[in-house]
Amino acid sequence: MSHPYLPAVIDLVRQAGPQHLNCRIDLRAADWENLVPLYRDLAAKCGCEAVIEIIVPGKSTPEAELRPVAAALTKAGLAPAAVMVTPAADLLSYPPGVPYPDGVPGWKDVAAGARSAFPGIRIGSGMLSNFTELNRKPAPHVETVTGG
Repeated sequence: MSHPYLPAVIDLVRQAGPQHLNCRIDLRAADWENLVPLYRDLAAKCGCEAVIEIIVPGKSTPEAELRPVAAALTKAGLAPAAVMVTPAADLLSYPPGVPYPDGVPGWKDVAAGARSAFPGIRIGSGMLSNFTELNRKPAPHVETVTGG
């Protein structure tokens, strides 16, 4: 843990007494793997579980995009309480009448890929952007749902 603000952040978070931390991994970022040990250490020092929010680019199958995350979590010794997965396209708003991008995996495919990559871990879905989007595009049957 080398970030200069981390000790102060840990003290503040510990005072709040959280049950879990939402830890975001955006697979479009080249250095996303650097965050995994930081999230592991932060959750451990705060005495809470990590929920990993994963943004998949949607360029390949969800399972193929999620396997490296599962491997990185295992390598770092971070066992998340749950993972929440969303395609990057869902970070934008698609009001009625605005077409959804072609080729982006649907939530059922994303949830199936997440279940395959993270067996035995609660799988979540929903919107990391605007909760109103969840009204327009309801999440499939998963164990947990979030709305930004």
